[in-house]
Parts: sequence; C-alpha cells; structure tokens
Amino acid sequence: MNNYTCEVQTFYVGKWVRVLTETQGFCYGYVSRVTDSAPRNAYRILRSDGRLIQAYPAVEDVSIGLIAGQPTAEQYESAAHRALEKAAQIRATDARHQTT
Repeated sequence: MNNYTCEVQTFYVGKWVRVLTETQGFCYGYVSRVTDSAPRNAYRILRSDGRLIQAYPAVEDVSIGLIAGQPTAEQYESAAHRALEKAAQIRATDARHQTT
C-alpha cells in the first residue's frame, strides 16, 4: 500500500485549479463521474509527489442525449438551447463569486 494522496485538478480560466485532495481511488471515482458529461473542462490526477497519474482532455461538444441513431435538427436545437441556459447560469454564478 502506498502512502501517497492524490489531487484532482481542472483547467479553468487558463490555469490548473485544485478541486480536491483524497485517496487515489476516490480521485478516480470523482473524475470518472465528472468526465461523463459534455462539455467539460480538462481534468488531471496528480500524486502528492507531483507525478501525473492520469490526464483527461477537455470536451467542447455539447451532448444531445442521443442513445442510438442519427440526431435530428430538433435535437441539436434543443441541446443548443440547454447549453445556452447552462452558460447563463454559469455566468450568473461567476458574477456572484466575483462580487464577494
């Protein structure tokens, strides 16, 4: 058994930001969950000695929730609408954090 802890970082606004520090298994589980959706930032897991354990690239495509088959124009429009709503929520949250 190793004595290392691990750190999850995400690439946000041009720099790597620490999300959490935990055991390696917990970090893998966390990153597995947050990389399950799109769009998303890049993530990486670092060991406490600075060694890069795993890197996950950013994904900019918007998921439309399609299971099988070809997406329709309506599905893309609906996904775009949801993405714009989510972007507005993120901007509002960021604005609140900047004023505090």
